[in-house]
Amino acid sequence: MVFNGVLSPLFDDMLHLLTPGNRPPTPPVERGATEQGVTSSTCLSAVSALTRLVDKRFDRLGFLLPQILALLGACVHHESEAVARIVKTVNSNGPVPAGATNKHGATGSVRRRGENLPFDSSEVVTKCVVQLLLIDLVYRVFFREHYDKVPSGAVETILDALQLSFKFAHSFNVRLDIRERLKKLGFMRDMKQLPGLLKQEREGICVYFRLLVKLYSTTSSPECAEKLSQVSMDVVSSLQRKEKFLKTPQEGGLGTPKAADPIKVMEFEREVAGLIPLVSDVILASLMDLSDDMFAENCAEWIFPMLSDLILVDDRGIRSKIQQIMSTKVRAVLNRGTPQSSSSAGHQ
Repeated sequence: MVFNGVLSPLFDDMLHLLTPGNRPPTPPVERGATEQGVTSSTCLSAVSALTRLVDKRFDRLGFLLPQILALLGACVHHESEAVARIVKTVNSNGPVPAGATNKHGATGSVRRRGENLPFDSSEVVTKCVVQLLLIDLVYRVFFREHYDKVPSGAVETILDALQLSFKFAHSFNVRLDIRERLKKLGFMRDMKQLPGLLKQEREGICVYFRLLVKLYSTTSSPECAEKLSQVSMDVVSSLQRKEKFLKTPQEGGLGTPKAADPIKVMEFEREVAGLIPLVSDVILASLMDLSDDMFAENCAEWIFPMLSDLILVDDRGIRSKIQQIMSTKVRAVLNRGTPQSSSSAGHQ
């Protein structure tokens, strides 16, 4: 009775205030760090207390789950980064590091509204930061805590969301013309490189691939194998294409002298630097963790062709991983056919 009569209406009001466009206007002189600090600390304390209460008494308060999810959703979509971070803080094992904002690229210079921008840059940056926080939250939940408790259908839903996230990031990252235009208009103008979603793309693919391997290992789903093949070949193809461009002589290959396109060179160098650990530490390392039977089922279809393509990549770490896979996994596949081949030769 107390909960429904007092606390529930209070959180309804909070949900209303957290919804963009519903907050009462505040005089400019009163806006700033103080307002943000009070808002974030108050919301964090309230939402954390409510979450702990429902978790402890879920048998009696489970009916409140839709309202709690709606409240957390409002936090995620809030224009203030401090409020948007509440969901990650509530659901993680520890507090968000103080330097996480700079880590994700949301610096103070980014928060200013650019004179020529048709949008609020701080709101855009907040949405980008929230994407990274949610991707990290998915990793924490599935790989450190609750994977065994989540139905495969729910895992597939999360995979679809991750795929949408990194595909959107990729579609923006490849548009160097748009990114360059945004910087000229004043968006993230203090940064040396162009504004981009490279981290969102990489982290999204990383968690997506690892979760897909985990699901494939438990279900042996052909659909999972197909998705693993597709994302692996896409990443490898992107790495090869960018390395080829960077190695192309100034007057050859792509028809545009590299010296005349320094921005593209700089961006491709950044992307290659990010793709190399993604290939080495995620894709190839995950292949090593596959069972011998699963590896053999996919070896001829896409794993071996991908390894053959990666031999040409100019990175010692990747080639070292390929050598390990060849000497263990691929060797085991070849040994499976050896007795049959010997028997056939004897009959002939």
